[in-house]
Amino acid sequence: MEKTLHFAAGQRQRVVFKISPKQMEWWDEGSQSMSMIPGDFELLVGGGSDGRSLKPVAFRIR
Repeated sequence: MEKTLHFAAGQRQRVVFKISPKQMEWWDEGSQSMSMIPGDFELLVGGGSDGRSLKPVAFRIR
């Protein structure tokens, strides 16, 4: 589900969302199947896709 949130300039709001294991699957050439690969990842969060306001949020899959 896609949802757009709008905030006034300078406004801060806590946003919580869930990422399902299925959404973190990658195509594994070796097994010819989808699989979740453990590792460190970075999610970019910000006001636009232009990259100027994006902030990294790190997370780990074990």
